[in-house]
This record gives sequence, structure tokens and C-alpha cells, in this order.
Amino acid sequence: MSDLSDYEAYLEDGFNAVDFANGLVLSTNNSDDTELDLLTPLKRLNFDLKDLDRKIKQSVDTNYAECICEFESLDKFAGTVSELEPALKQLNLSYSRLDREILTPYNECNRIHSALKKIHQTSTLLRSSIYFLFLISKIEEIDKTDQGLSKRPFKNVNLLAKLQNQLTLHLADSSYMKSLKLVRDYEEFQPALYTKSLDICCSNFKAFNIDQYDNQSMLNIINALIYLSPEAFFNQLQQLISSKTTLSVNLISRNLNNVRSLDRIFTEVSKQGKLMSRLDNLMNNNDWVGSKTDEQITGQAIWDAVGTKLDLNSPLVTVFWRDVATGIEPRFKEVMSKGGPTARQLKSSKEDITSSIKRSLLNSFDDSSKKEDRIELTLMLNAIHSLDSYHRG
Repeated sequence: MSDLSDYEAYLEDGFNAVDFANGLVLSTNNSDDTELDLLTPLKRLNFDLKDLDRKIKQSVDTNYAECICEFESLDKFAGTVSELEPALKQLNLSYSRLDREILTPYNECNRIHSALKKIHQTSTLLRSSIYFLFLISKIEEIDKTDQGLSKRPFKNVNLLAKLQNQLTLHLADSSYMKSLKLVRDYEEFQPALYTKSLDICCSNFKAFNIDQYDNQSMLNIINALIYLSPEAFFNQLQQLISSKTTLSVNLISRNLNNVRSLDRIFTEVSKQGKLMSRLDNLMNNNDWVGSKTDEQITGQAIWDAVGTKLDLNSPLVTVFWRDVATGIEPRFKEVMSKGGPTARQLKSSKEDITSSIKRSLLNSFDDSSKKEDRIELTLMLNAIHSLDSYHRG
């Protein structure tokens, strides 16, 4: 190969003919000259051209065989390109048609789809926000009247609990709304509102009695508790059954030495039984109001959910009288086994006590259910069978 080291400037990637010519002119002229000498740089360029022509001729003469092979290869490549040209033209036409009829419309559709998606997201966010604001306004309207929440028949507290339940579900289904400051502000305020509502419901549930709470009041408290926390409702119901039973057993036990007061005491106990009977009717005649998260019990009567959760095979009134009977039986046995004046009085008053139990127990049921063959009556009468076992010492 010819030595081209003298021509490295021409072979550089950044070679610029104008800059090179300018530099050549400057190198062959003096700033003191009054005339510009262009012949000298031209002579140098001509010399370089002649030298390169000589080197090329010398290289071809020396490497003619390789050159011939290269020319033949070029001819073959040219022939191959000529053969492929029709196919390439057809391919270009096909691609142009594909681009025109498929790719361009597809890209346009993608842009439109992206725009529609953003519009849909914005629309969904706006609709969700409007519903959120609607629920919030209703909640604030009710929450402003604190006294109204504790006012019977507890319509407001039930509605407030329902709205909170709806809002909780709405936010759970629309997690993207948590990016809104309004939603974040509500989430800071929500626990206090929830606690206040739950406290009102629980305190009134514990205080249920037939003299002060009508059916609608009790149903509203029950539904509000279910909206707020089904678990809290089940716990409150268990505690209510237990507390009313314990209260009744203790009331009877404390008055065994005062036989004359037992008729009044059993009348009081009857009120607790009547409360249980009312709760049975309410829960059997009203559906569970829980949300769609309570799929297993939604659509059932409240009692169905209670029976399943608390594993109850009998109505509350039956559970109540059964537990009262179980509680007072050992108390009667203890008094009768000690003997003395109290045992004698109880023994002599057996018929009156039996009559008081029958009247009080049956009064805790609806008229259609007042039958003397009820299992609850049998259990209560069996609880005082120790009155027959007293013997004078």
C-alpha cells in the first residue's frame, strides 16, 4: 500500500475544505504583502493531486489482481442489487401501504384512546368527588345537631352511621381519590366522628328496656351499630343477654328471704324477658343492613346473622329464661337446704311463687305464644322443685 501519511489532514473525519483552503492561503502569504498570492497554494494542491494520481496508478499496477477481484465483486453486487430492486420496490410499496392504511390509523387511534382514557379518568374523578361531597354535606348537616343524635327514635344516628358506611365503601372503591386534599382532611376527622357515633349506639344498646325504648328506637340503634361495626353489634348483643340474665338472677336471689316481694320481682324479670322477645321479633322481621363486604349475611334477616355468629339455636327469650332458671336453681336449693323461717315461707308460698312465675314468663311473650306447655316455663318450674324437698328438722 502507498504511504499516505503526508495526506492525513485530508483523511481526518472532521476535514473541512473551506477551513483547509483558508489555512493554506494564510500559510503562503505574508501580512505585509500588498497582493494576495493564490498561485502558490494552487501549485501545492496541483502537486498533491499529481502525487496522489501517481500513487493510485502505482497501487493499481502493483495490486491489479486484487483490484480485478474487487471490480468483479462490485459487478456481482450490482447484479444482485438489480435483481433485488423489483422486490425491494414491491416491499417499499407494501410498507408504504401498511404505514398508510394500518400504522398511521393505529397510531392515531392510540392517541385518541389515550385522550379518551384521560377524559374518562377525569370524568370518573369528578363524579366520585361529587358523590363524596354529597355524602360529606349530609354528614356535616346531621353532625351539627349533637343533641339530635341522642334523641329517640334515633333516626339521625342511624342515618349518620349509614352515610359513614357508604362513604367508607365509596373511598375503598375509589382509592385514586386519596390524592385529593379534601379526602385526606376527612380521613383525619373520620375517626372522631366514628367513635362518637359508636359510643352513642353502644350506650343506648346497653340501656335497652321496654319502658323507654319503642321498637323503632331499638331497630335504629341495631341498624346503626351494624353499619358502623357488625362485630360491635354482636358483642353488644352478647353483653346485653348476659347483663339482663345476671341482673334477673341476682334480683330474685336477693329477695328469696322476702316472699311477699317475689311477685313484684318476677314482674320486673318479666320485663327483661319481654325485651328479649321484642329483640327476637325485630331481628326476625328485619333484614341485615350490612354492606356488600358482608356477602355471607347480606339479604338475610338480622336473626340469621346473629344465630350463625353467636351459635344460637334458640330465640333470645328462650336463652334468657333458660339461663335465669339455671342461675336461680342452686340459690333455691341452698336456702331450702339450710331450713329455717325463710325455707318455711318459701315452702308455704310455693303455689303463689309458681303462679307468679307462670304469669311473668308468659307475659314476656306475644299473645299468640302464651302457651303453658312452653319449654321455658318447664325450665323455670324445674328450677324451684327444691321447694318440695323441705322437711321440718
